[in-house]
Amino acid sequence: MLVLLGLAAGGLLLLLAAIDNRMWDEGGPGIVGFELAWTTRHADRILAEWGPHGRDAARLSLWLDFLYIAAYSAFWALAARAARDFAGRAHWHRLAALGALAWPLGLAAGLFDVLEDIALLIVLGGSTGQPWPALASAFATLKFLAFAGVGGYVAIVLVRRFPRTAIGLAALAAVVLAVNTWTVDRETRPARADIGRIVHVPGGDIQVREDGPRDGPPVVLIHGFACSLRWWDGVVPALSRRLHVVRLDLLGHGGSEKPRRGYSMENQADIVAAVMQKLGIRRAPVVGHSMGGMVGTAMVERHPRMVARLMMIGTAVDAKQEQLDLLDRAAFLPVIAEANDRLISDRVVRWVLERGFAPEFDPPRYLIHDIFGRTTVSSFGGSARAITDFWDDRPLQQRLAGRGVPVTVLLGERERHSRRSARLYDSVRGIRAVVMKGLDHTPMVESPARTEPLIEAFARG
Repeated sequence: MLVLLGLAAGGLLLLLAAIDNRMWDEGGPGIVGFELAWTTRHADRILAEWGPHGRDAARLSLWLDFLYIAAYSAFWALAARAARDFAGRAHWHRLAALGALAWPLGLAAGLFDVLEDIALLIVLGGSTGQPWPALASAFATLKFLAFAGVGGYVAIVLVRRFPRTAIGLAALAAVVLAVNTWTVDRETRPARADIGRIVHVPGGDIQVREDGPRDGPPVVLIHGFACSLRWWDGVVPALSRRLHVVRLDLLGHGGSEKPRRGYSMENQADIVAAVMQKLGIRRAPVVGHSMGGMVGTAMVERHPRMVARLMMIGTAVDAKQEQLDLLDRAAFLPVIAEANDRLISDRVVRWVLERGFAPEFDPPRYLIHDIFGRTTVSSFGGSARAITDFWDDRPLQQRLAGRGVPVTVLLGERERHSRRSARLYDSVRGIRAVVMKGLDHTPMVESPARTEPLIEAFARG
């Protein structure tokens, strides 16, 4: 009976996984991401990303889930009872006593899953207001906790039953993780140009791309965290008709060199300044997206004569409203970060990336590839830590105050920090904040037609 229930649960899980692919293909996360939306805003965003076809797939998945619930809850309840009975025969009294609590958890997981599915079906029916997304996520959390309890109990009994096998498997897993962590942490990559050329400066080998007339007014474009110079593709054709457009891949990103260290905002600013000098540009307007705005701020502090004006796009004043959720934090944890580098799929990266864009926008595949495909663990984690260090030292509006460099800040209306950041930037003389309606973190990608004229007007002064 236990084997039949296990086979039934496994078969239904494969079917649900196939349906889940439809939701990923339509954009947004699969059903688990919807389960853990928690807030009305997040649930609405997922529904918008899915569109009608993705919502139909989610609805089908939830109805089929009731069959899966019946199979897996019975399987885990029986598995826990079998483990309890074995513990009793083996005179493992404490484990046998825990079994009296563990086997009902299999049924409890199913009950929580049923309640979660009902709440999610109500949300799919159009009731995204509270409390339904929050209730669904609460029941999903309880379901996963119940799973952890019953699964952990069965695993403990199996370990006691087959200790040598368990020790061997654990040792093998530890060795694999240790070797992977050691090798990935030491990975470096040389510079490799794709749409630009490599410029050699003291801080490293940097990919640079120049467009437009060389004798035209210059403007320097700096991309954001885990991005590349390709993120400016939408605005460069129009800008380059009248401007000498210089864009580069920061150290550790895109086609530039990826050493193990050197990712502070100050060092990145020095590298940009060195590239400008190498190209014969003594002074230019600088435009930085997200982290690129922080690099531009460091340039104002360290190389003020080289920055004629500074435009920051989507750059928050500090870290107060840039807190990472659990999934985001896992990307930076030791061992997990190195495993992610080997195992994480493009679909998960796309889902994470899409949260920085307006719901209607589907980011191009090459932007998704930049996140993990064109960074190393050292450059990815080192840049993230450098961002935090720069914010922790002083908020950006304080760094820029009194520097004598005019500053313009473009913020997407949909960004959670935009209102607060705009208020704080506007409070400083010489800084002007512009909030762009309907856009999120990356206006130059989401709406090049609206963003390019603002950049050009800024660059031409």
